[in-house]
Amino acid sequence: MNDLAAGGNAPLPDGALSLRVPGPFDLSVIVTGENGKVAGDGDFVFYNQPAAPGARLTGDTVTVDPRGLRHGAVRVTVVVSPADPGTRLGALPVPVLTVAGSGGGVLARFVPPRPGPETVLLLAELYRRGTGWKIRALGQGYADGLAGVARDFGVDVADEGNEAGGPAAAPAAGAGADAFTALVNAERAAAGAPPVTADHRL
Repeated sequence: MNDLAAGGNAPLPDGALSLRVPGPFDLSVIVTGENGKVAGDGDFVFYNQPAAPGARLTGDTVTVDPRGLRHGAVRVTVVVSPADPGTRLGALPVPVLTVAGSGGGVLARFVPPRPGPETVLLLAELYRRGTGWKIRALGQGYADGLAGVARDFGVDVADEGNEAGGPAAAPAAGAGADAFTALVNAERAAAGAPPVTADHRL
């Protein structure tokens, strides 16, 4: 088993991989291409959209089979956030990621430095290298929550300027975009910020 430090990487065997983060967290993964951006709503796997080609979320575990990912996918980023959206990660136990192979043996483990005010943490990424796949430990936090993650991975969020108690932002096209936007707006509501909407052109 490889105990990874932030920035460290390790090769992965062929076949399906189980990525587990136990505790009071919501686990999700984002599938991206060479440009580091999502190709569409289906590239975001989380509790309201628990499956995509090559990836499935069940409880505290995401199973990823790189052979089944959509065409053009070269990276799968593992994201963790508090199950209670009003909680900062620094108030919770440190999330521990374990990666197991198809036989159940643990291949890698990553314990990031303790987060502070962050509400979302990019724990690790699986990435294509030649004909195989590797894992890299990240530990990158976002104090601005899912809105920050959305911007980095290609979802354009913009303030609607609604008054508190006013109508919600118009939903983006597609159920996946609606769900992602709902997550972002839950984070913003907890912080007292107005809701946002995704750009339907993405």
